[in-house]
Parts: sequence; C-alpha cells; structure tokens
Amino acid sequence: MVAHTTQFAQPGWHFADGGGCTLLADKQGSAVSYISPSGKDISIVIETAQSNVTNTIEIKLTGGFVQLKQLHVWRSIPGAVFVELAPLTLTGGAGSLTVPAGAVVTLTSTTGQSKGGQGKTIPPKKNFTLPYSDDFDDVAEDSTPKYTSDM
Repeated sequence: MVAHTTQFAQPGWHFADGGGCTLLADKQGSAVSYISPSGKDISIVIETAQSNVTNTIEIKLTGGFVQLKQLHVWRSIPGAVFVELAPLTLTGGAGSLTVPAGAVVTLTSTTGQSKGGQGKTIPPKKNFTLPYSDDFDDVAEDSTPKYTSDM
C-alpha cells in the first residue's frame, strides 16, 4: 500500500491546498492530493480501507491542472494489488470515479510506475544471517540504515 504514495509523490512534493486533502462523504475514506515542486504534476491517493460502501468521487482540478485530459489510475483491492486501470478521462479538469469499499486508488499525471518486480531482475533468494546486530555508527545522518525501513 505504501507504493500508492511513494511511487507517485517524491520528496519535495507538497499537499494541495483548498480541498485537495479531505475525508470522503460520511467519513467513508479519505483523499490526499500531492503537487510536484514544479507545479506541473499531481497525484491523488484515495483510500476506502475502512469503508463498507462504494464511493463515487468527483474530481475537480483547478489552476494549470484544468488542462489535463486524463489521469492514470492505479488500484489495490483484496486479491488484486497495485493494478493499472484505464485512465480517467477529464473534461475541463473534472471527472468522476467509482471507488469500491476496501480499496486504495491513486490518480496521477505521472508515468513510470510499476508493480514490484515488473521489468526488473529480482535477486535470488538467500537466507538472512542471524543473529544480526548493528551499532549504526557508520550510517550517515538522515540516511536509512541497511536492513531497516523508516515507517
């Protein structure tokens, strides 16, 4: 699920103002919009993970994003994780999307995303040597130590 944000919003992106981050109707999910530092790209992450109803989402882009004709759509639901769907067609920056209960959907103007492993060589499996220890003294400040992940 982390990929629905990390593959579509890079360091330096910022949250959209003015309704770009909101709870869905009846608090049946949320939408968070990210804008690139250049202001040319947008990604919107919608989640209905705790919802028990299908949600119809009305997208109304403003500013320079009104000129966009489509947004790429990626969806995760139980049994079908991180699947690229047909693009959402926009007219005047507006469009409508149906999001099922228990889903995470990302709409984006960017390209180049992929489900883990697609088009990449996965290294062969090998056992992790235990016990493992590290004093983290050799890790640069603001870096992630080997074998760990900031969450």
